[in-house]
Amino acid sequence: ISNGRTIVAIGGGGSVMGAIGMKLDPKANRMLQSVREAVDIVSSVTSGKLVMNYPGEVFKLSRPLKNGWAKAARPGIFTCATGPKMLQLAGEIADGTQMSDVTPEKIDHHMEALRAGLAARKTPAADFRIGNFWAWHIKADRDKSMYEARRELVFRGELLPPKYDMLPYVTPEERQLVIDKWQNFAKAFWTRSGKIEDVPESIVTRLIAACSSAGDLGDIDLQIERFRVFEKAGLPVPWCNFAHVTVNGRDLGLYVHLESVDRRWVRRHFPKDEGDLWEGEFSDFRTEWLGTFEKKGDVEDDDQ
Repeated sequence: ISNGRTIVAIGGGGSVMGAIGMKLDPKANRMLQSVREAVDIVSSVTSGKLVMNYPGEVFKLSRPLKNGWAKAARPGIFTCATGPKMLQLAGEIADGTQMSDVTPEKIDHHMEALRAGLAARKTPAADFRIGNFWAWHIKADRDKSMYEARRELVFRGELLPPKYDMLPYVTPEERQLVIDKWQNFAKAFWTRSGKIEDVPESIVTRLIAACSSAGDLGDIDLQIERFRVFEKAGLPVPWCNFAHVTVNGRDLGLYVHLESVDRRWVRRHFPKDEGDLWEGEFSDFRTEWLGTFEKKGDVEDDDQ
């Protein structure tokens, strides 16, 4: 259906592990080796070639496989990686990587690990792609923006176990307080209240400012400058500008003019633009959610 544009993303499985009651311990779970072997296996079984077996340390294939039905190009195989060792591994063996919540102040450090892996590849990467999930809460109403940012703060990478990074955005003592009160951050989300109890507002405000884009339209200039740091580091980003809109003499105010992720954007950042483009603003690949994906441009096949 996707004509080879499918991307398979492989990560350490933190959310799934937590949901099934497994302890989030990367060393005990041999997360690095597991991801390496998973990338090897998926690359092999989607190649269309005969795979006799795979005698891995974590995963093993004991019977021959040959997927003759695979006619399209092999899907891109990404790793979901944010830590330095996972990023280096991504550079060595994957087609791309998806980071999460890496702040502008830390992006160069993460890119160094990724470039070290790319330099160690046996075969140079022709089209290595890099993404970084980022929380954008900017709204015309500052109070609504800050409410949303507080509510979602528990999911920002700087606050997630087992690392609970947060430095240098808070002091070591403040960091320990956030760890001790982490369930209160979670409560702000699941109660939809946005109220983080027993944590000083100054700490919450600093973490929001560091780990997301929040505020009103007057903050957009600052946020664009932060995005330029990502662009300089090597991440593909859309163009952005301001537009003061009037209609028949009526002043509608200031709007953000953001480039669409369309074929022109794809051609500017990547060697190929074949296949169909779909957009999902708040979507998932569950059957009941497939209708939330929208066509982007000249979609050749309406079969989602």
